[in-house]
Amino acid sequence: MCDNMLLIKIGGSAIENLEEILSDLPNENLVIVHGGAKKVTQIAKSMGIIQKFVVSPSGYRSRYTDEKTIEIFQMVIAGKINKDIVRILLKFGRKSVGLCGIDNSIVVSEKKKKIIVVEEGKKKLVDGGYTGRIKKIDIEFIQSLLKNSIIPVIGSVAISEEFEPLNINADSLAVKMASELDSDQLVFFTDTDGILDKDGNTIKTIKLSQLGNLNVGYGMKRKLFEIAKSEADRIIIANGLKDNPFSKFRGTVIENDRR
Repeated sequence: MCDNMLLIKIGGSAIENLEEILSDLPNENLVIVHGGAKKVTQIAKSMGIIQKFVVSPSGYRSRYTDEKTIEIFQMVIAGKINKDIVRILLKFGRKSVGLCGIDNSIVVSEKKKKIIVVEEGKKKLVDGGYTGRIKKIDIEFIQSLLKNSIIPVIGSVAISEEFEPLNINADSLAVKMASELDSDQLVFFTDTDGILDKDGNTIKTIKLSQLGNLNVGYGMKRKLFEIAKSEADRIIIANGLKDNPFSKFRGTVIENDRR
């Protein structure tokens, strides 16, 4: 394991502020995980490909990833966004390599055969499409890059045991990877000032065990569901759209009181 391990996850509209985020990162052992669902939606729309979203029985809304959509995921997340991050890191003198879960089978996921969705108030069983549940991460490969002072930049597209590309949850990937790397700190750059209370004010600090008691919107609820599984000592949810988003972060610090 590496000392002072930091894992950064960039998602949401924060993808649009990469230069500011990447120029503000500390000079320490660093892994970057990223999604890019909003950019996928934009590109799909420009190509005339309609995106379908489904709702689970627990109320989570997610993209239905069909064959055309997983092609766009590979093109946008494993391609454009991933290489934009690497290009900017190189500009700032940081050695880095752009990957996704497919490369060297870094992230192997199980394809969801069927999923339960709610349509018109009724539960329905449908084909799982090209969506995956993470089974295995090749941490040794990631560590080999870190030992050579190379920043791994990993997009949230995985490979199945049948060698198919799969869409995976980037927050889940960040949490699992940070835990296996024994990261001291896990930072999520998003487009809000952290976790907001009912009056719209930022909750500055909170314990990991308290996350389930919060009444938050859908997007943050899903993020916190994944974060609650974290083993990192400290988790930060910061606004990646601000100036100096890491060194002068605006957001919430979550202390892990379960370790």
